[in-house]
Amino acid sequence: MTFLVALLLTVGSAKVQLHACDAAAYPGADAGAKINAAEADPNCTAVDATNLVAPVSAANTIQVMKVLTLGHYTLVVSANPGINIGKSACLTGRGREATIISTNSPTADVIYTNPGNNWACASGFTIESSVPRTAGAGMHIRAGHGAFRDILIRPVWDGILIDEPRSSDLNYFENIMITGSPAGTDGGVWNCGVLHGGVQTATVSGNTFHNLVINADPTSFKDAMMCIADGSDGLAISDSQFVKGHADSVALHLESIAGGNPPEWIKCTACFFEGGLTANGIVVDSALTFDCLNCYVGTSLNGIVLNGGTAFHWDGGQIVNNQQNGIRVFNGIDTRIVNARIGNNSLSENNAYDDIAIGANIKNFDIRGNTFAPVVKSANRPRWNVFIAGGSSNNYSVLDNIMPGSAATGALKDGGSVKARKRVQNF
Repeated sequence: MTFLVALLLTVGSAKVQLHACDAAAYPGADAGAKINAAEADPNCTAVDATNLVAPVSAANTIQVMKVLTLGHYTLVVSANPGINIGKSACLTGRGREATIISTNSPTADVIYTNPGNNWACASGFTIESSVPRTAGAGMHIRAGHGAFRDILIRPVWDGILIDEPRSSDLNYFENIMITGSPAGTDGGVWNCGVLHGGVQTATVSGNTFHNLVINADPTSFKDAMMCIADGSDGLAISDSQFVKGHADSVALHLESIAGGNPPEWIKCTACFFEGGLTANGIVVDSALTFDCLNCYVGTSLNGIVLNGGTAFHWDGGQIVNNQQNGIRVFNGIDTRIVNARIGNNSLSENNAYDDIAIGANIKNFDIRGNTFAPVVKSANRPRWNVFIAGGSSNNYSVLDNIMPGSAATGALKDGGSVKARKRVQNF
């Protein structure tokens, strides 16, 4: 079937830009049914748009109750939400940049799933905004067991928002890209690329992200490329990239809210975190068991900043090329940095920052089996490979590390309590 011209379908206040078809043959059908019928009709050649008006619902939201397949066009929505995917329903497009779903609302969710309407799926389209955004999400997931693949999201405040406790669980996201648009085609305003959690009671759990790419280009994120807030539980992220692009942004923020449960059982595997010259890579304000396995963090202000939390574990991978510290621990319990390649930090100033800087009075940390060495030659070198500030730090180990020494001092500065229970291998 070949469409030669395009028209604008008005459904209440929602607008759908379709290729030409006289939908008079589909009276009374909702917007989703009209679109599917027009796509399937081999006689869809007329250009008369006078019969294309039919209310969908009181909110003018496009309801997807079974399967809605979109073609090579832009679907413009203005209701809140623009599209509601129902139970066991699926929204599919013809591919990124082929099928565009665009909102002209500054605050509406573009795609939404109701709590209890499980088993939704979506794939093969782009979500974007034609106006500056101050709220809302590209995909607001409040139901569980969904599968969302091959989707591009451009600036829509929060790219993906998952925040319904005990309902929006066990969703799977694969091959999702969140990035900016060419100048002038959107508001260029972001809050979080992904916002997971942010609930005071119960949890949002069991969600999985694979091959997630978030790029701060051309504008930065107000919060972070990925925000994991209190109430998050059992979240897995693998083979994903959080890249500054042309704008510096915190790559990953584990954050607290009033009265919330710390993010728990969060695992990253083979992920890349890059914040930029003025933004930190990973910032942890709240956590209970966060593991990074074979990940990279670098090209940031500080690679990792721990302001709190329990059981931050970094195993393998690299922590390199940061302007200040590779890792800065202001507060935290049971921090483990093991088997990593750490080097080329303190790039902004020679002999000023440390590869690993531990603040005063930090308990229960383990720095073991790391290799401290530059990846490339640099005129600037860190002050210490490992610096432990003066105070009553206790219960810690610094063992089996390869430490060549720093710019002007040495490999290890142990300022912990003389009476501390510790095992330190001083080079």
